[in-house]
Amino acid sequence: MPRSTSPGLAEAWSRHGARLPLVQQLCCDRSSLDAEVIGRIPVVARLREFFAALTAYAESYEAVVSGEKPEPRSIGFAHSNDPVVALWTGLRAALAVFVVSSFWILTNWAHGSTAAVLGAAATARLATMAPSVPVALGATLSFALATSPAFIIVEVLLPLADGFGMFAVAVAPMLFLCAFLMAHKKTMLIGYMSALLFASAGQFLDQMVYDPVGMLNTCIAAVVSAATAMVLWAIIAPATPEAARRRFVRAARRALAGIAARRRRIGLAEFQTAMTEALGQLRGQLRPDQPDDIAAYEAAIALFGAGRELIRVREDRASSATAALVLDIAELAGSQGAQWLDRARRTAQDAAARCLAELRKDAVGAKQAQSAGRKIVAFAAIRDELERGGELLSGERRKGAQSDAA
Repeated sequence: MPRSTSPGLAEAWSRHGARLPLVQQLCCDRSSLDAEVIGRIPVVARLREFFAALTAYAESYEAVVSGEKPEPRSIGFAHSNDPVVALWTGLRAALAVFVVSSFWILTNWAHGSTAAVLGAAATARLATMAPSVPVALGATLSFALATSPAFIIVEVLLPLADGFGMFAVAVAPMLFLCAFLMAHKKTMLIGYMSALLFASAGQFLDQMVYDPVGMLNTCIAAVVSAATAMVLWAIIAPATPEAARRRFVRAARRALAGIAARRRRIGLAEFQTAMTEALGQLRGQLRPDQPDDIAAYEAAIALFGAGRELIRVREDRASSATAALVLDIAELAGSQGAQWLDRARRTAQDAAARCLAELRKDAVGAKQAQSAGRKIVAFAAIRDELERGGELLSGERRKGAQSDAA
């Protein structure tokens, strides 16, 4: 985009947004039902937000190309930490140490200590890699397959090398192959694990001490540790789509409870970062070809939108309707009862209708009308999003409900 067209583009988007009807104009139509008006106001508001976002993008582009430095500001972040998942991860790591150490003691294995350490590290590391069992299986096979070329290079070719040039000639092909495999998504794991084994088992130093038996034992220890981690993740609290849903529900309950907290309430940025992380973890475990999993992910996104709108309406002049809705959401976050879900939806619907009645009855100014319009948008969005995603939070599933993407 040329620099000279950016200001004109921003002005054009701003004009398009200004042509949208105002809230007062929509409310003046007495012939329309309240439900119809409440449905139109969010559509217009979303269009206005869309044009405002495009205008902000054009202005930001102009600021970037002009070299203007934006003022730094702090942003609140939050993590979707789950103590239940952390407990299971620690238990698996402890069992890995116990299993491998028992094998080490019973067989008097010289490299059993290496296997015990690697087993605990690999088991804990898999907590950040999804899906864990396929990743562990891939690591086990990669370690086993990479043992032969690593042994040939380290124990056969390097003893014949003389100087750094020959060392580079012997080692570079293996490193290039690993980097090439890592560059592709389907073979990234194979390349990464092979490079990890090659670097760890080779133990490259200025003065090399070649120990073929020790190297093979190190490779066997890596294979044993990865296989142990795979077995433990497969049998101890396996990462299934159902477990991923429960994990997201716990994260969503904590985030929604933070919105209604009395002392330290969660902010918009903190809520969005925590929920985005939880959504990413959920997506990594769901099956994209299963309608139930697709519906669960869409419901999770709906809960994300409901919480975001609730924070916005909470920060825009708290009212009795807002306080009641926040209280209902807090009860919904702490209970699995469907009655709190229905009550929260009804509260949001009544709050939107009340705001619309005030706009139709009283002659309010532009700022008051804009604020009331934002509240109507937020209340309507909360009602709709709870309708879409509330069943996931309350633990109930509507009979015959299917995803739109199914």
